[in-house]
Amino acid sequence: MADTDHIRTVQSHLQRGEKEARAALEASLKDNLAWITLFSTAAKKELRRPSINAKKRRLVLDLASDDD
Repeated sequence: MADTDHIRTVQSHLQRGEKEARAALEASLKDNLAWITLFSTAAKKELRRPSINAKKRRLVLDLASDDD
């Protein structure tokens, strides 16, 4: 009986760890996608007006990286 309880406890810990790892990965993915979206938008504008938007893009990316 003690072995069964121990196995259940281990399984419970593994499931909790899996949920926490999944949540951390999803949060990281969300943050990285937001940064990539900002970068892509800024780069697209830069292609149209390079001299005007270069400083603006650097500012946007700096602000995005400061959110970490």
